[in-house]
Amino acid sequence: MVIDARADTADVQARAQNFSLVADAKVFRLSRTARNQKDFKVQSMDSWRNGLDYAIIVGPIYQFLSGNSQIYQQAIARNVCLLSFSHLACLVSLTEAKDKDSSEELLHKLLKTVGVLHPGKSASDYWTAINHALVESLPPEAGIWESEKKLSLEGLQIAKDESLKHLTLARNRLLGLSRQEAIDELLKRSTIDSSILRVKNLQFGSLLER
Repeated sequence: MVIDARADTADVQARAQNFSLVADAKVFRLSRTARNQKDFKVQSMDSWRNGLDYAIIVGPIYQFLSGNSQIYQQAIARNVCLLSFSHLACLVSLTEAKDKDSSEELLHKLLKTVGVLHPGKSASDYWTAINHALVESLPPEAGIWESEKKLSLEGLQIAKDESLKHLTLARNRLLGLSRQEAIDELLKRSTIDSSILRVKNLQFGSLLER
């Protein structure tokens, strides 16, 4: 079930035969550097489960931090499962190769895996555990994992190409500005004018009245 309300709730609530969950997706522009647990809303997802068994946050695999991060420590501590679109695609492929019950059982296995991990900041430890739980349940003859890894690399290249095209166009536009247009653009991006206006409009009103 997709939730219409956007405030204080996850995007999706779902119930299977043996478990229930809330889910949300996070996608950031490729050039964004600062990503932490607040960006992924790990704590919020924990509070939004509202009595349901599990919580999942999904996103492109390349947007999850690859080194040490509090994202993993907090996700494990709060039993919030981080999954990539690549892992979800494997579940879909398993449904096609076998049946819906098999993919549902595997999803449940992945969710339970997070709950038994030792809380730590290592991305490698987290994804190794998730990948192992996934791959050992996939039929090896289907080549699902190998195929999805290849598609993930291709998808990343497409996303990079699109992002670089956009950034190059934006850079070329800036290079083509006149001196005055460049100054106006700088002032607009720096929000200095709006800050000056806020300072000018500051008043204490009646706060000091007796």
